[in-house]
Amino acid sequence: MTVSAVVIETLSNDAVRFAQVVKLNEYQILAAKTDVSTSEESQRHLMLGLFGEAGSVLSVIKKKSRDKSSSSEYFSQATEEIGDLLWYVATAAHHSGLELGLLAKPLSLSGIRVKKAAEMEFSDIQHPRSSIPLEPTGHLEWVLMQLGQDVGQLFAAQRAFIKSNNPKELREAYSTVLRRILDVANRSGLSLEEVARENLKKTSDRWPEDRKSGFPDPFDEGYPSYEQLPRKMSVDIKEIYAPDGSYFVYQTCNGINIGDRLTDNIETSDDYRFHDVFHFAYAAVLGWSPVLRAILRLKRKSNKQVDQNQDGARAILIEEGIATLVYNEAKRDGLFRDVKPGKLSFDLLKTIRSFVKGYEVEAVPYWVWEEAILQGFAAFRYLVEYREATISIDYEARTLRFGPIAANQADPET
Repeated sequence: MTVSAVVIETLSNDAVRFAQVVKLNEYQILAAKTDVSTSEESQRHLMLGLFGEAGSVLSVIKKKSRDKSSSSEYFSQATEEIGDLLWYVATAAHHSGLELGLLAKPLSLSGIRVKKAAEMEFSDIQHPRSSIPLEPTGHLEWVLMQLGQDVGQLFAAQRAFIKSNNPKELREAYSTVLRRILDVANRSGLSLEEVARENLKKTSDRWPEDRKSGFPDPFDEGYPSYEQLPRKMSVDIKEIYAPDGSYFVYQTCNGINIGDRLTDNIETSDDYRFHDVFHFAYAAVLGWSPVLRAILRLKRKSNKQVDQNQDGARAILIEEGIATLVYNEAKRDGLFRDVKPGKLSFDLLKTIRSFVKGYEVEAVPYWVWEEAILQGFAAFRYLVEYREATISIDYEARTLRFGPIAANQADPET
């Protein structure tokens, strides 16, 4: 697929990135930019993902029928899952050199003038939505099962294309799957154009082009300095052994004890006593940590509502819950030792966002949460290995640094 430099430059502008995307090829270009799989694995993963997403849409519909979930929840979930279906089709086709606009031409509405593939818009293949999202029907379930069959045929066409390099059969298979997605959207009462825009927002939130910018502004900007989280701060963390054989983690900042003496609080020791490093990572990368505010007595008391709602006990419990949730996931995955940026479980990140709904940190992009989690676990693994470290918060650089304690402080009385 050949795309002009002018189009790419225009689509790189965040101000128009989503709101003005109406052409299928434009959507495809932006969707492909968020594909983080390597060239060796891309096509296989994309095809498997496409098959899996067909099942995910069916699951949403079955859940709606079984659990009687709210219409707004069903609408949101259906939009996301159908958007993922569209993303997989667009990105897999991109890797095979097929334009989405070309695949959509056989789906043109009657009466639509003949367009070049590059000019094809979502409105050329779907009438404007004229009703609220529809309740799932048995026929919609049949369409989804047919989608699964069509995706299977696309697998076969993809294998044949690798051998013959003849795109005709592959193009027809992609067009058939795209037609089925359109049928699903129509029978779900969804605008495919709106679905595509929401999908771009989500994928850019998770896999941005630039991971060096786009961090949120400080949540405590404009508050007195004595109510702001530290922009730079170093903490010495050390494991202390008592004469009776017990142990705990002791933390100091400028020689002053901060926080409680931490133990694992579990029957089988798992080093969770070092978990405050996660809160330091949240402060360094997100600029958010009700726990650290409480430890350092930096609650924003100049604003009673913020003090109670954003810095209060419930927010502290939520942050602790996130730390525990992520840690339990990390224990099953080698403490995220081999997880690269862009590869952390998306389901985990979405669960975290549901945890913080209604709080100031809700709008933080998925990728920023990932950055905070991976940096926190890099420091945690160091602590597990060496049992002590100096941890440095650098909010200006959005980094959490760690290394040996420069000068050992006197151990506390045990």
